Amino acid sequence: MDPIEAALADLESQNPPNYSATARKYNVGRSTLSRRHRGLTVSREAYIENISILTQEQENNLISYIKRLTAMSLPPTNKMVENFVHDLTGHWVHKNFVTEWWQKHSDVLGSSYLTPIDLNRTKADNNFLYSRYFSLVEKKIAEYDIQPHNIYNMDEKGFLIGVLNKLKRIFCKEDYDVGKLKGAGQDGNRDWITLLASICADGSYLPPALIYQGESGDVQNSWLQDYEPSSQEAFFTASPTGWTNDNLGFEWLTKVFDRHTKAKARHGRDWRLLIVDGHGSHVNMTFINWAVAHQIAVLVFPPHSTHTLQPLDVGVFRPLSGYYTQEVTQYLHWTQGLVAITKKDFFRFFWVAFNKAFTEKNISHAWERTGLHPFAPEVILNPRPKKRKNRVPTPPPKEEPMRPLSAKDTRKIRELLDATTSRTSREGKQLRSTVWELADAKNLLKQEVSGLKIALKAEKRKRTRKKGLFEELREVDEGNCLWLSPNKVQLARDLQAKREQEALQEKLQKEEDKRLKALAKEQEKLAVEQRKREREAAKIQREIQRDAEREAKRLAREEALYDREVKKQLKKYSRSTRSKGKKKSTAIAAITESLLDVHEADSPSEVDGPPSRPGRARKLPAHFKDYIIEID
Repeated sequence: MDPIEAALADLESQNPPNYSATARKYNVGRSTLSRRHRGLTVSREAYIENISILTQEQENNLISYIKRLTAMSLPPTNKMVENFVHDLTGHWVHKNFVTEWWQKHSDVLGSSYLTPIDLNRTKADNNFLYSRYFSLVEKKIAEYDIQPHNIYNMDEKGFLIGVLNKLKRIFCKEDYDVGKLKGAGQDGNRDWITLLASICADGSYLPPALIYQGESGDVQNSWLQDYEPSSQEAFFTASPTGWTNDNLGFEWLTKVFDRHTKAKARHGRDWRLLIVDGHGSHVNMTFINWAVAHQIAVLVFPPHSTHTLQPLDVGVFRPLSGYYTQEVTQYLHWTQGLVAITKKDFFRFFWVAFNKAFTEKNISHAWERTGLHPFAPEVILNPRPKKRKNRVPTPPPKEEPMRPLSAKDTRKIRELLDATTSRTSREGKQLRSTVWELADAKNLLKQEVSGLKIALKAEKRKRTRKKGLFEELREVDEGNCLWLSPNKVQLARDLQAKREQEALQEKLQKEEDKRLKALAKEQEKLAVEQRKREREAAKIQREIQRDAEREAKRLAREEALYDREVKKQLKKYSRSTRSKGKKKSTAIAAITESLLDVHEADSPSEVDGPPSRPGRARKLPAHFKDYIIEID
């Protein structure tokens, strides 16, 4: 313990405190001891903590949080750390604070530019699966007695022939500061060329195969103007996209790989191992059937793991890209950017870069870094930390930080609150309320986050697409890799036959559903037409009914009018006959004759005129029959 701390502890047991004797006993200054004991001054550590933006506990929590994010492959940026500090303290820090802060903790924290990597790849870095993968590889290599000179890794790499990688350069600082220098110039030609490359565990490699981008699918002579068949061995082909496909992958297997590796395998009597990624041009039934039939076992890496397990990715392709960029950059320097880079220039740059990258040293180092040869799984499972520049770390605090209590440790929290605060004081009540509120909020947030994670996993399962043919053969016990041995190939064939049968059944079912749907549609169409005809017939019937009703109403109106006219005439003649003294019978006869004449004049003739709409001839109403007198 520090002498001043020991003296302070001794003073706590004295009543009254004797500063002089205690100072002499622990060999410390009396005035310093007195001021410290009376609270007028504090220790250097406490002073630094008081004037610092973050307390020691906050710094420890922030470091722990950064470690947790790093484990998730989500290390924060400087700006994110600034936001974290603001969330913890409520204050914004100056622009250099984060740099100064992590350098203060350089024993546990670092800062560097990191290359982005897909999260699927980081999730695939699973020691459990990797250990199963290495166990399977070791078992199968021993089972098939495969020697290192018969173990190969094959993969493809694409080139945008005029696009360069990032390089460190020397430039005029003034132009850079004022913004005149935007970046390093490049040709920018984005024609795509794919390299099919393969390396052997004994440090050798196979001749490269290049797939040029050409609409016709043919290789042009001008593209190979720098190729010397007598001293250079390479293979060339073309595709509309410049990418590999199933046919080109099979051609490479039969015409490049088999021809150049058969002799080392005692002309095909020994098993060869070809390790590939899960690309469709490498893993299809045609490729696998031919390989197994010719004593070639195919191993497929676990998904999203080639950045860690594949020798070509780990130790060869990156220097190849760097050397290619150097060659193109040198060419641009010579030509001052006045001459465009085309496909006819590619092979010249590529061949130099290929020979620099595909060296025995690089190839052997690539196999070693992936733990395959010499066989050493611990290289991947227990990697050594990278050596860093020695820095003088900040001395750790004299007392190790205590583990913070969990929100579930309610009993311990209550005991500490009882021991340090008063239940009756206003400050004590406020502190207790705050502590319990924060603890409850933390528990609730944990439950909420847990529920959201479950919901997110369920949603991802819904979106999971159907697995490919060989994907279904992956097993967790084998590290999710695929060893396509004859037995596994037979399983793949059976699975393919099953899928084809299911696809046929699905196709037949779809055709039947389509036929039934068309039949139902036709029946519905006929039913619609029948309902239409019925509606039209009903419409005609309604029109006939309306016409008949209108005619009946018209006749009724005419009859009523006729009746009124008769009554009117009767009254008229009745008055006239009374005044003239004519006989009643004579008057009636005259009225009838007059009305009949009027009626015949107004109405069409019964003989000549057309019948009424209902088809009946017009007749004198029955109630006039009593007034008709037969006159001879």
